[in-house]
Amino acid sequence: MNLEDFTEDEAKKIEENQQEEKAFRKALSKLLAGDSQVASKPLLIGVTPNAIECCIEKKGMDLVITKAVIKKCMRAEVRDEEGKQTKKSGHGLTEQQLNDIVWAIKRPVMIIKGSQPDSLAVMTDLKDNEDRYIFTFIAIDQAGATANVNMIASTYGRNNLEDYLQRCVESDMILAINKEKVNDVCLSIGGHFSEATALINFDNTIAYTLKSVKRKNEDLAEK
Repeated sequence: MNLEDFTEDEAKKIEENQQEEKAFRKALSKLLAGDSQVASKPLLIGVTPNAIECCIEKKGMDLVITKAVIKKCMRAEVRDEEGKQTKKSGHGLTEQQLNDIVWAIKRPVMIIKGSQPDSLAVMTDLKDNEDRYIFTFIAIDQAGATANVNMIASTYGRNNLEDYLQRCVESDMILAINKEKVNDVCLSIGGHFSEATALINFDNTIAYTLKSVKRKNEDLAEK
């Protein structure tokens, strides 16, 4: 589809997304090349994506990631004799995978309440080098240099995914799902998923418009 096929606002958001992704790729490349100026502050990913904003109160905040988090995400995994990750272990992600995550969190599979206050876990349909689905963990409304921001706290491939998702369902931790992606992803790990377990659902157009967003309480009000 061409930009002419979208509304003016949708086309503007699509172009904004593309510019953000391009700017992040350039900044990440400079950071990894040792640019001290880029390393002196968090890297801007862009305005917090629509999918994430559906699950939080404050709108319009930037989403950022620090050099320290990037280094940990890209550092190789190190395991002890029992197979457990050591303190020096990273998550083994590549530069390309980090760039792809910036795109993928705008069209996530689902969004889950984080284990810490004011945090979210964003499941993408990307996989790491061990064939695990990649999650991005976000700390909400954190103090930045000049204004509060949302901050990526970590991103990595999730082990024991089916058990984790089952616990999330049982604990009512599922906030939002992408109805275009969730069933295919869950079937790929041997499970299934009901849209009824999420407060919010949307489709892939969430990357550039809120038109597809449906909330459970709104559906109940219509019945």
